Amino acid sequence: MLGIRQAEIDKIEGKDSISMVAKYWKKVCFVILIIACLFNIVHKLVQKPSLLNEIRSSVQYVDSTKNQKGK
Repeated sequence: MLGIRQAEIDKIEGKDSISMVAKYWKKVCFVILIIACLFNIVHKLVQKPSLLNEIRSSVQYVDSTKNQKGK
């Protein structure tokens, strides 16, 4: 009985609508977070350097370390 009265008081005071707005904001923020994560993943896939560039940079690094050790 007390629970029903508290719900009626909350409804009269407008607490019910505030909790609904909070739920909507939570969903909106969650959707924005998902979109941001997907955008980040796609951006990393698109900006990925080619394998040939990776191999060239690795060879340059190995050559430079060999030259430094040889001196």
